Amino acid sequence: MQDDRYFAAYFETLPVAEAFYTAQEQALKANEDEAAKNMAHRPQLEALRQETATAFQQAVDLKARWAQLETDQHAVYKRFQPQVQLSRLHAATSDQERISDAVAQSFLDGTLDDEDAFVRQYRELRRVWHQRALRSEAWSASRVRWE
Repeated sequence: MQDDRYFAAYFETLPVAEAFYTAQEQALKANEDEAAKNMAHRPQLEALRQETATAFQQAVDLKARWAQLETDQHAVYKRFQPQVQLSRLHAATSDQERISDAVAQSFLDGTLDDEDAFVRQYRELRRVWHQRALRSEAWSASRVRWE
């Protein structure tokens, strides 16, 4: 067994070696069959990959839109914050007082002739002013709660 070719020929004819080569060929064939099956699924997987990428992009776009809508909503709701509402109440109270004072001055100047109409109008204007003034006072005394 000094000759390498003779040793290789003898070794390859042994039943153990033949079984090994057969098993190796079967494993190779099984791998090739499995690869062919996997490659048959490739178009479906590519379609799913594309669908997933599209869905992910939509999710990213919706997340960005959500952030923008949240910012816009915050800006819109600013006018309903307690500080802004209190400021608007003070301004409306002051406007109401100016209007009622102007109506009273018109009556005193003789511009309004009908006393009954003046009384009805002035009482309504002052009623609204008193309501606003009371609300403003309650708010200043911390009797108004925002929850």
